[in-house]
Amino acid sequence: MTAVVAIMNKTGLALAADSAVTVTNGVGGYSSSKIYNTANKLFMLSKYHPIGIMVYSSADFMQVPWELIIKLYRKHIGDESFKAVSDYRDDFLRFMVNSSHFSFIEKESSYLPSIMNSILSFVTSIVNENLSRDIEVRNELDLLEGKDLTKKHAELITEEIKKIKDNFFSNPEKIKEFEGYEFQEFSTKYQQDICKAFKNCVGESFIDLDAFPELKEELLQITFEYLTRNNFIVRSTGIVFAGFGDSEIYPSLCSIDIDCVLDGKLRYADNQVTQICEENRGAIIPFAQKDVMHMFIEGIDPNIEQVFEDAFVKVMKRYNLMLANAVEDNKTKEDILNIDIDILKDIFRQDIIDAKQRWQIIPTINTVEILSKEDLAEMAESLIYLTFLKKRTSSNEENVGGPIDVAIISKGDGFIWKNRKHYFEKDLNQHFFSNYYNKE
Repeated sequence: MTAVVAIMNKTGLALAADSAVTVTNGVGGYSSSKIYNTANKLFMLSKYHPIGIMVYSSADFMQVPWELIIKLYRKHIGDESFKAVSDYRDDFLRFMVNSSHFSFIEKESSYLPSIMNSILSFVTSIVNENLSRDIEVRNELDLLEGKDLTKKHAELITEEIKKIKDNFFSNPEKIKEFEGYEFQEFSTKYQQDICKAFKNCVGESFIDLDAFPELKEELLQITFEYLTRNNFIVRSTGIVFAGFGDSEIYPSLCSIDIDCVLDGKLRYADNQVTQICEENRGAIIPFAQKDVMHMFIEGIDPNIEQVFEDAFVKVMKRYNLMLANAVEDNKTKEDILNIDIDILKDIFRQDIIDAKQRWQIIPTINTVEILSKEDLAEMAESLIYLTFLKKRTSSNEENVGGPIDVAIISKGDGFIWKNRKHYFEKDLNQHFFSNYYNKE
């Protein structure tokens, strides 16, 4: 995990990122993880223009480090500039797909099975959890043997996958790169990979998918729905582009989620777009590990807010029951018990939202609007440190930490480092700094 943040107003913006990265190894069926505090997540996107980039959640793309991709793009772009930050994003993505350095399209066949394994592992874990909770189903399976057991298991998995597909993967809109991409085309090309991934997920209890065509079809459908829609719940990288285009006098930011190349198409979707203007003069935009920063901005921990809402519903239901028990008329009793609590819950939720806006969010953003560039940077660094401190003082894994990199970007001064870790001593490597802006 990681924590990155952007804070913006009319004078410019500050970007800050921690340095923690979690490396997971799996050997012989066992997995272990270790946290290193050396990762680079904040970069100049151009040496010559006021534009920066941050990455979070994953350190590589299809086994190529993001740092390498970004620095090769920086060399590729040279002193070229674009009218808007979104144009930098589009050009960066074109470079990724078309560059001969990476050959992501050629690597797709070797990398995509791991994506499918992740999707189907996620699906089968939900299926197993649902089935294990259903006592009647467990009792029925215990009475079956051989082919009957396999058939019943396949039927149950099929039904559960249909539910998961409806709940998780059908609502998000289609990724624009895959508009017009048909299921039949996907199925013909990838069904063998999906069957293999399913076998990896269920292990020795493998169900021969050729004997259960409906289950095979549902597995293909759910994988297709996930990969072609704006849904990144399994694994992905977040990329944040922030700064100034040539035609932008105030800073803007756009972020995307991205995870692989599928059938020659880059699988990514827009996440957030923020533009400083007369109507929006300040913004604090956290990414990845956001709970502590949301608590600072909104005045309440999101988890505690949900606890309040759940407690309100419980109290109202108990209150209605007490009222119903206090009356003798059966019609009145029934009317009380049938009162729609959801209406009251919505009112309660809106009152909380209004209170957050009035007492916390608006005053905080009003302060951000008038901060100097230096204050923006100090605030960004402090929010990352608060996230680290929260992790440090809790029983959770310390997956935020290490040196905090901070940069300030303004229209006039460009990209300025305020804090930056180096893996080398500056005094011993003057040649690096003297050659940095050479265009050769």
